[in-house]
Amino acid sequence: MKNWDALDETGQCSVSNDREDAKFVCDHLKIPFHEVNFVKKFWNEVFSPLIQDYQNGLTPNPDVLCNQHIKFDAFFNYAINNLQADAIATGHYAKSSAGEDLLNAENGKKVLALLSRYSVKLLKAFDKVKDQTFFIFKIPQNALQRTIFPIGDLTKNVVKEMAIVAGMERIAKKKESMGICFVGNRNFNKFIEEAPGTNHPALYSRTLLTELPYWIYKPPKEYTESQMFTSDFKFQHAHPLLSCTGHVSQDDKVQIRLEFPIRALTKGQYAIFYSGEECLGGARITNIGPSLYDLNHREQVVVPKGFS
Repeated sequence: MKNWDALDETGQCSVSNDREDAKFVCDHLKIPFHEVNFVKKFWNEVFSPLIQDYQNGLTPNPDVLCNQHIKFDAFFNYAINNLQADAIATGHYAKSSAGEDLLNAENGKKVLALLSRYSVKLLKAFDKVKDQTFFIFKIPQNALQRTIFPIGDLTKNVVKEMAIVAGMERIAKKKESMGICFVGNRNFNKFIEEAPGTNHPALYSRTLLTELPYWIYKPPKEYTESQMFTSDFKFQHAHPLLSCTGHVSQDDKVQIRLEFPIRALTKGQYAIFYSGEECLGGARITNIGPSLYDLNHREQVVVPKGFS
């Protein structure tokens, strides 16, 4: 799928390179190659909101928007409706409670019929470092029911080894992209730089407000019964989980209190909630509570392991 149609800052068109790689894989595996243009939708529903958020002083997460509006909406619907696909498979490091039952040609149709009546859970990948449930928490239930995550039980090294054995060394040795999804390594890092490693108490907070959460499978029982919940929490992909409690306020915001203060909680980012291996869902952060400095804490903060 083509989501971007301009050269990057170095004059290299990464979109064309990605197309060549996709075509190479399809030719090698002897499967059809299809191309679809989502440039307009990407611009309107991912890139324009990204720029608007920056202008409003927020810190957006374009990968969440891309997964929500492009991969698991536009692309999913195109594959199902235009190509008559039974399901889609993605390279995300994640799993679902449906497992890989859809891969079974004999029972796949029966599984699809069952899944249409039951909700599916989004689960963490085997490789917890690479786990990408953080970025796909807004996947619609109808798409999750018909999505396969073939590498959810594998590590990156194993995936590369499998690609080499299958004759796709060129792809296996391709440099890993850390740019905005399907746009390439655009020069946003200079725009959002900060002073990493600074442990000033003004950067640390323990409370935050979010919008009402999107629950992937269903809301926690206590949330439904009492408008409160407890779960594990993260707002940055690389951070470990920590415990939190939340409850719905009268203005339909969710007040979150964390196990301990963490650095650089940011409006516009997402609070993602977990219970064990399950990604429950998440919500966009709208406000940050008082910092430790506001609460008269004047000493440098001792940072828990993994939260620097």
